[in-house]
Amino acid sequence: MVKFRQRLAIVLTVIFATILPAASQDTSPGRDSQSGAAVARKFKRVSFPKDRFSILLPGDYFTAEKGSDIRTYTCTDYPHGLLSVMCALAPEQSAFSQQVLKQLVDKLTPNKKSIDKESPIKIQDNDGTEWQITNNGDAPQAGCLVRGLIVGRRLYIIMAYGTKPWLESDAIKGFMDSFEVSR
Repeated sequence: MVKFRQRLAIVLTVIFATILPAASQDTSPGRDSQSGAAVARKFKRVSFPKDRFSILLPGDYFTAEKGSDIRTYTCTDYPHGLLSVMCALAPEQSAFSQQVLKQLVDKLTPNKKSIDKESPIKIQDNDGTEWQITNNGDAPQAGCLVRGLIVGRRLYIIMAYGTKPWLESDAIKGFMDSFEVSR
C-alpha cells in the first residue's frame, strides 16, 4: 500500500507541476471575479463512468492515467489556477483509510504554509473532509481548497488551486459542490 501511495503522490505532483504556470500572480479582485463569472458560464456536467462520478467542468480537461487504478482530470484557468479531480482505486485485498487520504492531501500540497481550516463534510451520503490551505511565498498561487472522500474502494480528491479571490468565487463553490458519485 505504501508503494501505491507513493506512486499516486508522484503522479499528481508531476501533473500539478506541469500544468501550473509560475507566471502571473495578479490577484486583483476585478480580474479574478470576472474570471470566476466567465468560468461559471462555461460549466458543463461531465460524467466519468469508469471512475463512477460526475462534476461540472469549465471546458476542456487534461487526463493523466497511471495504470488502470489512478486517473486525474484537470482544467486550467490561467492565470488564476486549476481545477482537478483525482480518482484512485484500491487493490481488492485492501482499502483506503482517512489516514491515507490525509497523507495524500499533504503530499499534494507541498507548498502549504498552513491549513487554515479542516472540516468534516458530506457529499451525498458519504463522509469526507475539506481543507482550506494557504501556500507559502514560493508557490505560484495563493492557496487551495481540497475535498477528499472514500467511497468503497475508490478515493476521490477534488481540488481548486489558485488565487484567493478565485478560490472564494461562486464559480469555484459551484465546481466543488457539483461533485456527485454514481453507483
